Amino acid sequence: MEEGHEGCSFSGLDDDSGGSNVDRDGELSVMSGCFFLDLAGEVLLSRNQDGLSWKFLDSSDCEGTACLGIRNSENVKTDIKFSDIYAVEFANYGLVHSPKLGLGHAKECFRERLLNTREMYRFTVHGFQSSPKEPCLWKLAAFTFGHMDLQTCQSWIDQLNYSLIKEIERPRNLLVFVHPKSGKGNGSKIWETVSKIFNRAKVNTKVVVTERAGHAFDVMASIQNNELHLYDGIIAVGGDGFFNEVLNGYLLSRLKVPLPPSPSDSFNSVQSGGSSSVPESGDAVHETDQKEHFPLLSDSNQEVMNFSMCLNQLSHLCSRAGTVS
Repeated sequence: MEEGHEGCSFSGLDDDSGGSNVDRDGELSVMSGCFFLDLAGEVLLSRNQDGLSWKFLDSSDCEGTACLGIRNSENVKTDIKFSDIYAVEFANYGLVHSPKLGLGHAKECFRERLLNTREMYRFTVHGFQSSPKEPCLWKLAAFTFGHMDLQTCQSWIDQLNYSLIKEIERPRNLLVFVHPKSGKGNGSKIWETVSKIFNRAKVNTKVVVTERAGHAFDVMASIQNNELHLYDGIIAVGGDGFFNEVLNGYLLSRLKVPLPPSPSDSFNSVQSGGSSSVPESGDAVHETDQKEHFPLLSDSNQEVMNFSMCLNQLSHLCSRAGTVS
């Protein structure tokens, strides 16, 4: 047990800050401790099996308001899942800012505490969170926690990074195709912005910037399966057409089926009573070795895959790996 701010205690911490904090059942135990959250105030930070959560500490001196003069509002973010965290970094010794709201009242109640705890050791949790106004949109989020003890900060960093490593589906190596003229000619700039996220998350990327129409298709069609085995997923930085080009290059060199018909071809085929060139859901595309022919697909499905199943699997994989369009 280690003493923290103003009588707060830290539980679940090992003496060796570099080790993992695991209970007898092999599960990560709960950690909790008092920290100062940048631009928010003093919080009780907890780590559980799913992620991080924190609650603002009340002070009787301020009659119900939270520490440093900020209330525990439902609109304030108070948790983040490990699946939404992409990096945890040490932020050195520096300023932990007071809340923007209620600062006058905070100075009146905690003037001495503000002066004594303005500079401290810090670590930042980088992640994503959905937009309150548009839940379908995701934006970057960063939460910086401060503490006066360096070893305490380092222990939390080690424990959180250990939790991130345990995330099974977290990609380590990605193949990236960039259409430089997409997004009104800003394709390369978009990737330069996004690539910083992967660098911070320690995800290795091999980037192919296309130089002509069909370039991505040719690369995907010619790439050997043993090289594809090195990647956890594919990212297409461009529009829907560019994604389809990458997808078709992957599929058509491995599935012995023609290109999918255009909507007009499908309509004409129905009108004339003919059959579509795309296999029906019950028609199997025979391959001798699924792992060999589909190196990016999961091993969980051992059935012979047809075109539609393969399309859905790869679309899900690219979406999980962070497809940018």
